[in-house]
Amino acid sequence: MSFSSDVKNELLETFPKKACCKLSETYGMILCGKHFSNKRIAHKTDSEGITHRYRSLIKKSFDASCDIVL
Repeated sequence: MSFSSDVKNELLETFPKKACCKLSETYGMILCGKHFSNKRIAHKTDSEGITHRYRSLIKKSFDASCDIVL
């Protein structure tokens, strides 16, 4: 495994409890995506865990759904 994979997996072991922390993590993921168009945000990753985390954060933070495209 690479260093970045190790870090991602370690971060996936915890989930923010406070609403402000969930929003902060979601905002960080949105900024990393950098693909904005027509009310859509794209986030590209090779980590299935990050994909599910992103979907969960969007749902819990904004009560919105996400489509996952592989």
